[in-house]
Amino acid sequence: MSESPQQRASLLAPMPGDVIAQADIPDPAFAGGAMGVGFGVVPEENTVVAPVSGRITMVADTGHAVGFETADGLQVLLHLGVDTVELKGAPFRLVVAKGDTVQAGDPVGTMDLAAVEAAGKSTVAITVITNSKKRVESLDVRTGRAQAGDPVADALLKAAAPAAPAQAEAAPASSGTSAAPSGTAPETAGAAVEADDGYEGLTGFALQAARIIDGIGGADNVASVIHCITRVR
Repeated sequence: MSESPQQRASLLAPMPGDVIAQADIPDPAFAGGAMGVGFGVVPEENTVVAPVSGRITMVADTGHAVGFETADGLQVLLHLGVDTVELKGAPFRLVVAKGDTVQAGDPVGTMDLAAVEAAGKSTVAITVITNSKKRVESLDVRTGRAQAGDPVADALLKAAAPAAPAQAEAAPASSGTSAAPSGTAPETAGAAVEADDGYEGLTGFALQAARIIDGIGGADNVASVIHCITRVR
C-alpha cells in the first residue's frame, strides 16, 4: 500500500512590505523559535489581513495579537509589532472577534505604523505556527517584497500519528507508592515535592508566580506587571 502524500499549508503575508526570515525578527523569543516556526514582515502600509483561513481563537485586549486555528489544526499567531502590548491598544483597530471565521486574505484590521514607530517600537508583523513542533515538518519562507495577501510561506505538515492500539485490560493497581501517571496535571503531580521548599499549599500558576516574585527580589521590587501571549514583563 502506497503512503498518502503529506499535506501542505500556505501562509499569506499579513501586511504589505518586506518578508524577512524568522532569524531576522527583532525579538529573541520569536527569532529563536520559542513560539513556533514562522516569519516576519517589515510593513509599509497599515492594512492587516488574515494569513490563513480558519476560526479566530483569540483577540488580545490590546489589539496587538490575533490567534487563528485552521481546518488542518494549525494554530497560528499574528503578532503586530514587538513589545506593542505596552501601547495598550492605541495603534490598533481590529475588525474581527473571537469565534469569527475568516478566509485567508480577509481584512483583520489596521496597525498605525507611525504611532508604533513614534513610541519607539518595532512594527514588524510576526506570523508563527505555535503548535509547529507537533504539526509541521518544515516551513519554506520566500523573503522579499510582498503585498498583503500574497502567499509567502509553505508548511509541510507532519503525517498524522497512527492510533494507539487498544489495551486488552487495565494494568493491575500497585500496592506501593508510584510516580504520577503520564499526563497528570502539574497542579497535582508536583504538589508533594513542593512541600519543603517554602511554597506550601501553592501549585500550578500560583507556584510559578511565587517563584518569579522571589527570583526578582520580592514583591517590593515590582513596580508594574504587563503580560502578553509570549512573556511576562
